[in-house]
Amino acid sequence: MERMESRRRAADGRHLRAAPKGRHTIKARFTLLAAALAACGPEARVTAEFLASPPIDVRMLTLDLDDGAHQWRWTADDFTTEDGHIPRTPAIRTARKGILRVSVRVENVGAPVTQGTVELPLQSDWEWTIQLLTATEDPLRQCFGCSGARALPLPPALRPPGQDSLWIVWGGNSIENPVVY
Repeated sequence: MERMESRRRAADGRHLRAAPKGRHTIKARFTLLAAALAACGPEARVTAEFLASPPIDVRMLTLDLDDGAHQWRWTADDFTTEDGHIPRTPAIRTARKGILRVSVRVENVGAPVTQGTVELPLQSDWEWTIQLLTATEDPLRQCFGCSGARALPLPPALRPPGQDSLWIVWGGNSIENPVVY
């Protein structure tokens, strides 16, 4: 009688070897673990800071974020002042590739004041910081490390003295090897 411990018969009558034990199984497990770790790779994140001057208030603000796989909404309750003075959101993990769409809306007593959207490229090992501030001149002139800016005009009644726009300013940095500015 033929030994079937290490063999089994295929549907077409051929003998097949059983799955190897020992080192081959360990190698297969290691390969699966390496593939899983590569898929997890360095993360990508985004956070926001509110630096606008009165009469613009963080309670007037809504940010909608969409990375193609997930959507988030930040409102005043998401901005905390853990460092004592700058309201900021906690960092959230985003997709590691694609586009992050950030829509900013300011409302006053439920009526829209201004709004706009920016799109940021996503990549592994990168954290975007979005700053919202009021100014008249492009803040990029004085911002080392910023990547872009977009002005959202404010109506005259809601302009801080000498400032006519709410600016969305964005910049990023490596998570694992950040540049210190």
